[in-house]
Amino acid sequence: MSDDLNTKPKFFSKDKLLEIFSGDEILVDEALRSFAETLPDLLTPWEKSYKNKDMMVLGKTSHALKGAVLTFGCDSLAQKLSSLDKLCKQSSPWSEVVTQFQDVWAQIRILILELKNWEFKDLK
Repeated sequence: MSDDLNTKPKFFSKDKLLEIFSGDEILVDEALRSFAETLPDLLTPWEKSYKNKDMMVLGKTSHALKGAVLTFGCDSLAQKLSSLDKLCKQSSPWSEVVTQFQDVWAQIRILILELKNWEFKDLK
């Protein structure tokens, strides 16, 4: 998978990121570094609310994560987070929330791998 990850990114396309950030490679790197550093702060309450079966907080944290991933053009993941948010707001059966959470979490693990494998520029 890691070979495929380097040649065909699932979430982070260099061309798409350059388009989003007006062709500024340094800005792309700085934004991705910042995202990589803050992602754990977004994921911790998201995971905790799931473990606690707190649908209100899970919905809110899913919404916050959606905004973060949209910044980088991760539209498919944002749609999945939006669906999870809606399930929570509608007080859907927990089994539906679990299925959607697990799907989103699988996607987030791929996103994290891509961040770890991103070839950052030396910003010194």
